[in-house]
Amino acid sequence: MKARVFEFEGPPDQVVAAIQALQAAGIDPSGAVLPPGDPGATNTALPVEILHWLDTKKSPSHRRPWIEAFLTELLASGDVRVKIGQSSKNPDGLANRASLYKIGKKGAAFGYLGSKAGKLWLRLPKTTPLNEYAKAQPRNVNPPHDSYGVMVVLESDAGVSDGIKLSRLALDRP
Repeated sequence: MKARVFEFEGPPDQVVAAIQALQAAGIDPSGAVLPPGDPGATNTALPVEILHWLDTKKSPSHRRPWIEAFLTELLASGDVRVKIGQSSKNPDGLANRASLYKIGKKGAAFGYLGSKAGKLWLRLPKTTPLNEYAKAQPRNVNPPHDSYGVMVVLESDAGVSDGIKLSRLALDRP
């Protein structure tokens, strides 16, 4: 991912002219969220620690826009928090997965997101009907790991949509 950082120095009229030149070139210097698929876009709707985690873990560039779109939409609901795992095996101390929790609910995460492959594992039984979800599939897992029985790969708009819908389903489970 490329981050665009702009620093302007000079009299106010030159700063305004620089901002207008950027806007004329189609660049939004205000930090507004840019749509998925915009190359080099910085998603300022996501917390810095999540962007750092995605950068550190080298999320594949072809899946990165959808990973960010999923996280942006999920966090916008206000009832989800993302916890980036820790790992003593990785030099940066960060795990390759992030846990997804419902704010105010104790217990296990309702899902996990893998930064490298854009895979989302959800706390839903593998017997969950998935007919209406094009990008979801049951996981071939056995106890005790079978509580996270549904996986969605975030590699398209349909994957993001399925990921959000199924996350809501997992989030609302007792």
